[in-house]
Amino acid sequence: MSEALIQVDHLKKYFPISGGIFQKTVGHVKAVDDVSFRIHRGESFGLVGESGCGKSTIGRTILRLIDKTEGKVLFGPANPPSGCKFHTRCPIASDIRIYR
Repeated sequence: MSEALIQVDHLKKYFPISGGIFQKTVGHVKAVDDVSFRIHRGESFGLVGESGCGKSTIGRTILRLIDKTEGKVLFGPANPPSGCKFHTRCPIASDIRIYR
């Protein structure tokens, strides 16, 4: 099989829950908890699930629109620098779509 174009390993994204008089963190919502997959050249990939299960959060985390809590997201041999945010000028961003 060909090299993975996108590799996601043990991806986690937790959002803090604030509460109390000082709004300190009292817990976390586990929006994405230990997700792994690979997408190879020529493959089509669909992420399907119920409303609120984390599909859009996975997409936003892969595109680095939001920061991940843990895990790795790699893009083939030309992995973008860690500070890179995807936008329309980025070649891979034109192939990734988030539908609601």
